[in-house]
Amino acid sequence: MVAHQCAHAASPQVEQDLAENHGRVVARSYLQHLAEAVGSVVQAQEEAWEYAIPPLAEPITSVAIGLDGTCLLLCQDGYRQAMVGSMSLYDAQGERQYTLYLGATPEYGKGRFLARLEREIARVKARYPQARYVGVADGAPENWRFLERHTTVQVIDFYHASGYVAAAATATSPHDPVQRRAWLTQRCHQLKHVPGAARALLTEMQQLADNPALTAAVQKQLDSALTISIITIPRWIMPAVWPSIGPSALASRKRLVRPSSSSACANPACAGRRRGLLLS
Repeated sequence: MVAHQCAHAASPQVEQDLAENHGRVVARSYLQHLAEAVGSVVQAQEEAWEYAIPPLAEPITSVAIGLDGTCLLLCQDGYRQAMVGSMSLYDAQGERQYTLYLGATPEYGKGRFLARLEREIARVKARYPQARYVGVADGAPENWRFLERHTTVQVIDFYHASGYVAAAATATSPHDPVQRRAWLTQRCHQLKHVPGAARALLTEMQQLADNPALTAAVQKQLDSALTISIITIPRWIMPAVWPSIGPSALASRKRLVRPSSSSACANPACAGRRRGLLLS
């Protein structure tokens, strides 16, 4: 009970709850040490545990593997990464049937987390060997290196892709925020729903960069967005919305969707990069 409460509230609130609602007056340090002890047992055991996927009503044709991390400042160790991962199971219509979530605190270690995620991926692949596996992440190279080993298609999530577009929006109307927001809304809609919109958007961003009237600050922001976009655009080419991930739909869209073993994209700056989908 103490470990559960400490997972949702700070030790002073847990101390107060035990005293007022349970008649147990204990030291705050005791609560902290007790919760830490329970956490240590769980952490030692969780590597041996595995998720039990429940019986699902529909056959699974696609699995999306997501991966992300963020840096947190620890008092003694400096900056370390907290990691999260997920595996979402989809049927042929693109309806999500189940999602498995994994997470690790910075103290856990990124290497140990990735090893655990790999074990879960192996179990899911053993259960659904015929499914298409899609990797979903932001633009961090280390995430792509991991996902490329386990998936046939890699995808930049829509949140990050639209962020690169937002970074270029100021150059369209530096002094008109209303027009700027309208441009951003329209381009994000096209990026999400119109095949080929990513390439057209990159061309438009390159044309914006040729405008001599842009201030140095706006030009710098646009150049940064362009640099990231040229590198990552092979993974946000948009063929259709998420339901097309199903193998039956993909079979009719081979001209739009290419697996990671495909040839390099046409843009020389993207040589050797791999094509993907854009997910919302």
